[in-house]
Parts: sequence; C-alpha cells; structure tokens
Amino acid sequence: MKVDTAGQERFRALGSAFWRDSNACLLVFDVTSAHSFTNLTKWKIDFFEMASISAEGLVDFPFILVGNKWDLADRRVVSRERALEWCHEYNINGKDIQYVETSAKEDYNVDRVFQVYLCQINKSFS
Repeated sequence: MKVDTAGQERFRALGSAFWRDSNACLLVFDVTSAHSFTNLTKWKIDFFEMASISAEGLVDFPFILVGNKWDLADRRVVSRERALEWCHEYNINGKDIQYVETSAKEDYNVDRVFQVYLCQINKSFS
C-alpha cells in the first residue's frame, strides 16, 4: 500500500520506501500557491530517483499532474497555460505529462483524474 506524503519535507526521507515499485504517479499542486507549483520539478525528479523506475519502464508510465483548488479562481496564481507548459517541458520520453484541474472541495474533475490514470494503465498493459 502506498502512502501520500502530502509533499511534506519531513517525509522526504521515506520516499524510496513508499515509492519503490510504484505503478503510477499523481503530482498534485495548489493553483493558488506559486510555491507548490515551483516544487513540482523537485518532486518529479525525486519520485523517479526513489521509485527506481528503469528507462524502459518510463515509456508508458502513468504520470499525471493535478492542479487542485480550481474553485478558487479569484485567488489563482498558476494559470492552466503555465501548468500545460510545465507538462510539455518536463515530458516523459517526448510525451507531455497529462494535466487535470480539480476541486476536491467541489468534487470537480476528481473522477477525471482516475479516468486518465486508468486509461494510461490500460495502455501500459496493451
């Protein structure tokens, strides 16, 4: 069973134990927080290092970026366009990372994240 570390630094040392043998990665950031967005690159790099995923395993690895707090549009500091740029810039084997915006509070698009995940899993087993 994998555990969500919620991006907290105090759990960083536990990363390899939690992430080893993972079959997907959902990176979640807060669209109202530039700091949470800035840390995405570090978390992506850390994940791949600690999960011990081979280059071959990355070909169809389900990796999804989730921008949460979509409902707080008036406080938004990270645009959808900037998130999509990040997905293109930090692509995996030339394929842009999938991006979904959600609101956990409003239950907006939360199911979409798992639909995208299941589609990616299905492709990797095909």
